[in-house]
This record gives sequence, structure tokens and C-alpha cells, in this order.
Amino acid sequence: MVSKNKIIIPILFIFILIFIFVIVNKKLYKNEYFDNNTNYIQSGVGTLNSSGTITFQQPFGNIPSVFIQANNGSKSSVVINTTNITNSGFSYIKNVINESTSGSLTVLLMEEDNNDTFNWVAIDTTNINNKINNPGTGGSGGCCNVCNNNTQQASS
Repeated sequence: MVSKNKIIIPILFIFILIFIFVIVNKKLYKNEYFDNNTNYIQSGVGTLNSSGTITFQQPFGNIPSVFIQANNGSKSSVVINTTNITNSGFSYIKNVINESTSGSLTVLLMEEDNNDTFNWVAIDTTNINNKINNPGTGGSGGCCNVCNNNTQQASS
């Protein structure tokens, strides 16, 4: 018959290994989330005006990156330039490139565009990069929590 010590010692050793494994894995795979009270992203739709200013609903902590896409209903090219980007808003100038044909000569003209709106997104990439690259500060990869929890519609 096997002695009790020969059974208890391996079982105790297995429980100790499982306990250590659980503690180590808990620290390695700890989920840290973004602070939902911090402003990371805002979006909106620009007006028909050829120039103007977009003001964010809530100012960013840092100057954000602004991305713009024209809602172009015509076949002409719409060019939108952003200027004066700050943590509270940005200015824009919107032009359209049209063809002008005179005889056998075709000339491209850049004119003010008052016909097309545009979509814009402002993202504070500084904070997102800090959260991803420094997991101890509240982030452990990807911006899914940011995009899903902090999307705000800003007035334009």
C-alpha cells in the first residue's frame, strides 16, 4: 500500500504550481481600459460653405489629427484644405476643380465650392499612442474601446 505522504506531496506540489500559474497569468493578461471621460475622437459633417470654422463640442487635451472626406455628388474633384487646427476646432477652405473648354483647349479651373458637404474626424492620437505603448497608464492595445465608447457627434 502506498503511504499517505507519497500521495499528499505530489498533490500539494501540483496545487502550488497551479496557484503560481494563475497569479502569473493574471498579471500578464490584465485588461486595462481607456478612461471613458477623456476626449479621444469627435466627428461631424461640414457645411456647404466654401470656407468656415468647425468647433469641437469638447476641447481636446492635445491638438488632434483631422481627417476629411468630401461628399462629392458631382464628377469634379473637391479639394478641402484645413488650417489653424487647435484643440478647440479648425478652419477649412473648400474648392472644386472644373474643366473649362474653349475651342480645342481644355483648362482646369479651381473655384469655390458651395455645393458639397464633407465628413470630418478629429482624433487625439497622442493619448491613444500613450495608452497603447504604456499599458500601465490604461491601455493594452487597439482603439476599439476608444472608437466604441467615445465617439461624439460635434456640431459644425
